[in-house]
Amino acid sequence: MTNVLLVLADDMRADLLPYMPFVNHVLRQEGTQLTNMRCNVPLCNPARAGLLTGQYAQGAANGCYANTSRGLPDPERDALPVWLVDHATTGMFGKYLQGFGEAKQPGWDTWRVLSADEQEAYGYTITDGTTSVTPEEHQLAYLARATSEFIRTAPEPWFCYFAPTNPHVTTVEFTNNPLPASITRFGWLRWPFVLLEDVTTKPSWIASRDQLRPSGLSRLRHAIRQQAREVHDLDTVIEGLHADLASTGRLDDTVIMFASDGGVTYAEQRLGAGVPITTATKNHPYDVCARIPCIIRGPGFARGGVRPEPAVLQDLTATILALFGATPTVPQDGIDLRASSAGRATLYERRGEPGFPDGVGIVDATRKVLRWADQVGDDRYEAYDLDTDPDELVSWANDPARRAERDHYDAQLDDLLI
Repeated sequence: MTNVLLVLADDMRADLLPYMPFVNHVLRQEGTQLTNMRCNVPLCNPARAGLLTGQYAQGAANGCYANTSRGLPDPERDALPVWLVDHATTGMFGKYLQGFGEAKQPGWDTWRVLSADEQEAYGYTITDGTTSVTPEEHQLAYLARATSEFIRTAPEPWFCYFAPTNPHVTTVEFTNNPLPASITRFGWLRWPFVLLEDVTTKPSWIASRDQLRPSGLSRLRHAIRQQAREVHDLDTVIEGLHADLASTGRLDDTVIMFASDGGVTYAEQRLGAGVPITTATKNHPYDVCARIPCIIRGPGFARGGVRPEPAVLQDLTATILALFGATPTVPQDGIDLRASSAGRATLYERRGEPGFPDGVGIVDATRKVLRWADQVGDDRYEAYDLDTDPDELVSWANDPARRAERDHYDAQLDDLLI
């Protein structure tokens, strides 16, 4: 009998993991770290829809590319909690899908969800599908307490989806509100910005952008400290949930999964500058947005393991289904992460992002090749060597000497598309 606790951070980049001492040390030593886990659409709703359906955005059961979506196409049939109905007690705590409202979704036994687009630390509303409350305590503290009660008392086996909004940001201003104990934490932090100086190999929509000004970088330094504080708060909660499982004798039978729904830019690729001045953007193909932290501990995952092969958030869905022996109603784009996926490539997608082209991309262990729809000439492709250029500063897509390599990945990309 196996339980699953899935913890999904909000807007957490992979390089914020060091600010989570428990997750980065204890949980990582107890389990396996996936160092090349990505969101195929690194934006809140698309990432979460991918998790709930196990499909890329192009899938008929997903189809979500933006935060304006209001739900899944068929939540009564094609969704993870429905597939688990006969296999586990299910509980949902926190952020489900933005703009969704208060209706309890099929398949969930316990439903404690943030209403509509409310993501504030205070003044938020929680609904159980029938009634709504506005707790006075910090959102993270409320959700942690509700989640703790579920994992300690729910009939086994159970599946618990814990999704607070730490360390969520907006693209105009950072409204993070850490727990009171963390308000001054990391005041010393000076983030090492990676600024794009040479734009000669970049597509026009990047090359034409201005570098973020010193005033913007100053705001960004404060914002990064706020995100670090919020991931540290989440780390403390995860440590507490781990202790709850241990004290109730449920830890050995529980798989704990920790991941994020995508990251945000910290002035990389000249993203974040504009009118009005913004300090962060999301939903871009670069790894500061797409690559996310991921650690899994529990039965089936090696202690102290490191897995460098490409993975996507949909793999968590496939793994959860396999752990419970549940059967999905739609084809799955993810794989069971208990098995090796060496040699695999994953899909990137973007559609409907204002000011940027639609496109798709392919990522394997060392290469990323992006193809932008309706673009011509040197704007048609981007390509990066992730092993030697992890910051994706120089695109080789238009290098004649590597045309055959680009064509190879282009053909592989077609194979990934429906």
